[in-house]
Amino acid sequence: MDAELDTMMRNAEGRYPSSEERRRAGEIIKAMEARFVTCASLEARETEIIKQTSELMLKKFPSFKERYLAKEKTERDLAITLRYIGHAVLRNDVEFLRERLLYWMQGIFASKGFGETVKGAYEILKQVIATELSSRDALEVNRFVDICIQSCERPQDRVEVA
Repeated sequence: MDAELDTMMRNAEGRYPSSEERRRAGEIIKAMEARFVTCASLEARETEIIKQTSELMLKKFPSFKERYLAKEKTERDLAITLRYIGHAVLRNDVEFLRERLLYWMQGIFASKGFGETVKGAYEILKQVIATELSSRDALEVNRFVDICIQSCERPQDRVEVA
């Protein structure tokens, strides 16, 4: 559910929604319809986005390619990331993306020392999305890719590995 709509409905429990809440809910529902279209577009282009991002990423980070089963794992991680971004788009919820994906991935990537590689992969992903999706859809999806990039930059969002 859309995060704002969810909050609004929880706040209205025990009473009927106000006319302003009903009006706002209608706006949210219309926006949600557009987000479903964006998510469907992302799903339709997922394979190509993953392929291009993986190829560009492994060219940019050749030592990564040599040390790990890079292509297979990179493509798996990109698919997971795109699917969680798709759900974050539908929900219009940055915290969903952070809590369900980024904090978990940060721990794994930090333990392996992949910080700059992951940030670079997200930056490439953002560029590929801009070429593979319509400008409206790319803008919506890339605002969540930006959250992924920021998660690599912001110390307060990093998970410390003991």
